[in-house]
Amino acid sequence: MLVNDRKGGVVTSTVMGVGGLIIGVIIILVLVSTLNNANLFPDTTKTIAVTNESGVWINITGYTLNNYNSSWTGITVTNIVNATDGDGTAVAVANYTLTTVGYLDNKTAVTFADVNISYTYVYTIANNEGSSVTEMSGNFTDGIDEISTKIPTILLIVAVVFLFGALVLLVNQARKMGVLGGSGSGSL
Repeated sequence: MLVNDRKGGVVTSTVMGVGGLIIGVIIILVLVSTLNNANLFPDTTKTIAVTNESGVWINITGYTLNNYNSSWTGITVTNIVNATDGDGTAVAVANYTLTTVGYLDNKTAVTFADVNISYTYVYTIANNEGSSVTEMSGNFTDGIDEISTKIPTILLIVAVVFLFGALVLLVNQARKMGVLGGSGSGSL
Protein backbone atom coordinates (compact mmCIF):
# COMPACT_ATOMS: atom_id res chain seq x y z
CA MET A 1 0.00 0.00 0.00
CA LEU A 2 1.40 3.39 -0.96
CA VAL A 3 1.55 6.31 1.46
CA ASN A 4 -0.83 8.27 -0.78
CA ASP A 5 -3.44 5.49 -0.50
CA ARG A 6 -3.72 5.85 3.28
CA LYS A 7 -5.87 8.49 4.91
CA GLY A 8 -3.99 10.81 7.26
CA GLY A 9 -0.56 9.41 6.30
CA VAL A 10 1.40 12.40 7.61
CA VAL A 11 -0.53 12.51 10.86
CA THR A 12 -0.32 8.77 11.42
CA SER A 13 3.41 8.70 10.62
CA THR A 14 4.09 11.61 12.97
CA VAL A 15 2.10 10.07 15.82
CA MET A 16 3.75 6.68 15.32
CA GLY A 17 7.23 8.23 15.13
CA VAL A 18 6.79 10.32 18.27
CA GLY A 19 5.17 7.41 20.10
CA GLY A 20 7.98 5.06 19.11
CA LEU A 21 10.58 7.60 20.20
CA ILE A 22 8.92 8.08 23.59
CA ILE A 23 8.65 4.32 24.16
CA GLY A 24 12.29 3.84 23.13
CA VAL A 25 13.51 6.55 25.50
CA ILE A 26 11.50 5.07 28.37
CA ILE A 27 12.93 1.59 27.72
CA ILE A 28 16.50 2.91 27.59
CA LEU A 29 15.94 4.97 30.75
CA VAL A 30 14.65 1.91 32.60
CA LEU A 31 17.61 -0.20 31.43
CA VAL A 32 20.23 2.38 32.35
CA SER A 33 18.61 3.06 35.74
CA THR A 34 18.42 -0.65 36.48
CA LEU A 35 22.08 -1.16 35.60
CA ASN A 36 23.12 1.83 37.68
CA ASN A 37 21.03 0.85 40.72
CA ALA A 38 21.96 -2.84 40.59
CA ASN A 39 25.54 -2.01 41.63
CA LEU A 40 26.84 -4.79 39.40
CA PHE A 41 30.26 -3.18 39.27
CA PRO A 42 31.11 -2.16 42.85
CA ASP A 43 34.20 -0.17 43.69
CA THR A 44 37.00 -2.00 45.47
CA THR A 45 37.80 -0.85 48.98
CA LYS A 46 40.89 -1.71 50.95
CA THR A 47 41.67 -1.00 54.59
CA ILE A 48 45.26 0.15 54.90
CA ALA A 49 47.20 0.15 58.16
CA VAL A 50 50.16 2.47 58.56
CA THR A 51 52.49 1.69 61.47
CA ASN A 52 54.90 4.19 63.01
CA GLU A 53 54.93 6.87 60.33
CA SER A 54 57.93 8.94 61.43
CA GLY A 55 58.95 12.55 60.98
CA VAL A 56 55.59 13.67 62.34
CA TRP A 57 55.06 16.58 64.74
CA ILE A 58 52.22 17.88 66.84
CA ASN A 59 52.55 21.64 67.19
CA ILE A 60 50.84 24.85 66.09
CA THR A 61 51.61 24.33 62.37
CA GLY A 62 49.84 20.98 62.04
CA TYR A 63 50.84 17.99 59.93
CA THR A 64 49.25 16.31 56.90
CA LEU A 65 49.60 12.52 56.79
CA ASN A 66 52.11 11.13 54.28
CA ASN A 67 50.65 10.49 50.82
CA TYR A 68 47.19 11.60 51.94
CA ASN A 69 44.65 11.17 49.14
CA SER A 70 41.12 12.59 49.01
CA SER A 71 39.75 9.08 48.35
CA TRP A 72 40.71 8.05 51.90
CA THR A 73 37.83 7.60 54.30
CA GLY A 74 37.52 6.42 57.89
CA ILE A 75 40.94 7.66 59.00
CA THR A 76 41.47 6.42 62.56
CA VAL A 77 44.51 6.92 64.79
CA THR A 78 45.52 3.68 66.49
CA ASN A 79 48.56 5.03 68.34
CA ILE A 80 50.81 8.09 68.60
CA VAL A 81 54.14 7.67 70.37
CA ASN A 82 56.39 10.52 71.51
CA ALA A 83 59.77 9.97 69.81
CA THR A 84 61.29 13.28 70.94
CA ASP A 85 62.80 11.91 74.11
CA GLY A 86 63.17 8.38 72.85
CA ASP A 87 61.05 7.06 75.73
CA GLY A 88 58.14 5.98 73.50
CA THR A 89 55.34 7.30 75.70
CA ALA A 90 51.92 7.39 74.12
CA VAL A 91 50.51 10.83 73.36
CA ALA A 92 47.09 11.30 74.93
CA VAL A 93 44.12 11.81 72.60
CA ALA A 94 43.40 15.10 74.39
CA ASN A 95 46.58 16.56 72.84
CA TYR A 96 45.62 16.24 69.14
CA THR A 97 42.84 16.02 66.59
CA LEU A 98 42.88 14.26 63.24
CA THR A 99 40.48 15.65 60.64
CA THR A 100 38.76 13.70 57.88
CA VAL A 101 41.22 15.26 55.41
CA GLY A 102 44.25 13.72 57.11
CA TYR A 103 45.36 16.82 59.02
CA LEU A 104 46.88 16.25 62.48
CA ASP A 105 46.52 19.32 64.68
CA ASN A 106 47.53 20.27 68.20
CA LYS A 107 44.71 20.79 70.73
CA THR A 108 46.80 22.01 73.67
CA ALA A 109 49.84 24.12 74.47
CA VAL A 110 51.96 20.97 74.81
CA THR A 111 53.94 20.36 71.62
CA PHE A 112 55.75 17.31 70.34
CA ALA A 113 58.59 17.89 67.87
CA ASP A 114 58.87 14.25 66.82
CA VAL A 115 56.23 11.55 67.10
CA ASN A 116 55.48 8.29 65.38
CA ILE A 117 51.86 7.81 64.32
CA SER A 118 50.02 4.61 63.52
CA TYR A 119 46.64 4.81 61.80
CA THR A 120 44.24 3.04 59.48
CA TYR A 121 42.16 4.29 56.58
CA VAL A 122 39.89 2.92 53.89
CA TYR A 123 41.03 3.47 50.31
CA THR A 124 38.49 3.18 47.50
CA ILE A 125 39.56 2.13 44.01
CA ALA A 126 36.93 3.06 41.44
CA ASN A 127 35.81 0.29 39.10
CA ASN A 128 36.03 1.45 35.46
CA GLU A 129 32.88 -0.38 34.40
CA GLY A 130 30.91 1.01 37.34
CA SER A 131 32.18 4.50 36.58
CA SER A 132 31.13 4.07 32.94
CA VAL A 133 27.59 3.03 33.92
CA THR A 134 27.31 5.97 36.34
CA GLU A 135 28.59 8.42 33.71
CA MET A 136 26.27 6.93 31.07
CA SER A 137 23.33 7.34 33.43
CA GLY A 138 24.33 10.94 34.14
CA ASN A 139 24.80 11.71 30.45
CA PHE A 140 21.45 10.15 29.61
CA THR A 141 19.71 12.24 32.28
CA ASP A 142 21.49 15.36 31.05
CA GLY A 143 20.38 14.56 27.50
CA ILE A 144 16.76 14.21 28.58
CA ASP A 145 17.00 17.53 30.42
CA GLU A 146 18.48 19.15 27.30
CA ILE A 147 15.75 17.76 25.03
CA SER A 148 12.97 18.71 27.46
CA THR A 149 13.93 22.37 27.10
CA LYS A 150 13.28 22.04 23.36
CA ILE A 151 9.84 20.40 23.68
CA PRO A 152 7.89 23.64 23.00
CA THR A 153 9.76 24.06 19.71
CA ILE A 154 9.21 20.42 18.76
CA LEU A 155 5.50 20.67 19.59
CA LEU A 156 5.23 23.84 17.49
CA ILE A 157 6.77 22.06 14.51
CA VAL A 158 4.41 19.11 14.99
CA ALA A 159 1.43 21.49 15.21
CA VAL A 160 2.47 23.19 11.96
CA VAL A 161 2.80 19.80 10.25
CA PHE A 162 -0.67 18.84 11.50
CA LEU A 163 -2.06 22.19 10.32
CA PHE A 164 -0.62 21.71 6.82
CA GLY A 165 -1.96 18.16 6.78
CA ALA A 166 -5.43 19.40 7.75
CA LEU A 167 -5.27 22.10 5.06
CA VAL A 168 -4.31 19.56 2.41
CA LEU A 169 -7.20 17.31 3.47
CA LEU A 170 -9.65 20.27 3.42
CA VAL A 171 -8.48 21.39 -0.03
CA ASN A 172 -8.84 17.85 -1.39
CA GLN A 173 -12.30 17.56 0.12
CA ALA A 174 -13.30 20.96 -1.29
CA ARG A 175 -12.16 19.90 -4.77
CA LYS A 176 -14.22 16.74 -4.54
CA MET A 177 -17.25 18.85 -3.62
CA GLY A 178 -16.59 21.29 -6.47
CA VAL A 179 -16.14 24.35 -4.25
CA LEU A 180 -12.79 25.29 -5.77
CA GLY A 181 -13.95 25.28 -9.40
CA GLY A 182 -13.56 21.57 -9.80
CA SER A 183 -16.19 19.23 -11.27
CA GLY A 184 -19.25 20.76 -9.54
CA SER A 185 -22.30 22.15 -11.51
CA GLY A 186 -21.82 25.74 -10.32
CA SER A 187 -25.61 26.44 -9.83
CA LEU A 188 -27.40 26.88 -6.57
